[in-house]
Amino acid sequence: MHNIKTAVELIKKAYIYDYPIKGGSGKSYNDAIIIDIIAWSIFVRIEYEIVNFLAIHIGKILKVRQQKLRKQNDKIYDILSIEEVSPDKDKYTIDIYFDVTDCWNKKNKK
Repeated sequence: MHNIKTAVELIKKAYIYDYPIKGGSGKSYNDAIIIDIIAWSIFVRIEYEIVNFLAIHIGKILKVRQQKLRKQNDKIYDILSIEEVSPDKDKYTIDIYFDVTDCWNKKNKK
C-alpha cells in the first residue's frame, strides 16, 4: 500500500498557490520529492505537511518515527520513516525521501 504519489499529486492540486515541491513521489533517492529553494527556511515544515496530507488521504494516523539526513551523489536527502499509530501487528510503514539539497545549502550559507 503506497499512496504517497497520489497524496503528493493531490496536495499540489489542493493549494491555490504553487506548493513548493516538485520531482517524484518520494519512494526512493531516485524518485525523491524535491523541496523548492523558495521554501528553504521552512522545508522541514513542508515535509511534515506532506506526511499529514498523506495521513488524511489514506485515513490513518501516522507518526514520524525517525528523521535522517543523508548525502548521496552530491545531493542531500531528508528521509522520514513513517509508521501508522495502531495496536495492530501489520502497521502501515513507509520511508519518504525528500531532496533538500538547495534548501540545505542556502540554510547553511547564512
